[in-house]
Amino acid sequence: MREIDLRYFLDDEEEPAPLAADAPVPVPVGDASLAGKLARVASTALDKLNEVLAIPLPDPSDASFGNLSRAQTAAANTAIGAQLRVGEAAMRARHDDVMPRLLDILEREQRKLELADRQRIQVQEKVRE
Repeated sequence: MREIDLRYFLDDEEEPAPLAADAPVPVPVGDASLAGKLARVASTALDKLNEVLAIPLPDPSDASFGNLSRAQTAAANTAIGAQLRVGEAAMRARHDDVMPRLLDILEREQRKLELADRQRIQVQEKVRE
């Protein structure tokens, strides 16, 4: 296996300095606890977004109108952006699921072609006899 050339992945042409031998090694963190924390934080954030969006806007002449309007716009943008990313990820997942099926179809068609080729060769040999 070849080593990856980092130059293709760096913005500047310089390669990063190698890690020192005595550098601390990152400790792996359990994915389950991170997933649970993320789920709790996301749930709390969605509840807060819902609260902000549910606040009725005051009269435009009120001093708090601008702040509340900006907060609600930011909350709406955050929610819509997250929903778009989730939808995009779901579409990619559905798209990726097609590949195994296509490979299976391709393999079956290849076998059919090989069988037809063998039959053609047999027919040609019989004709020559």
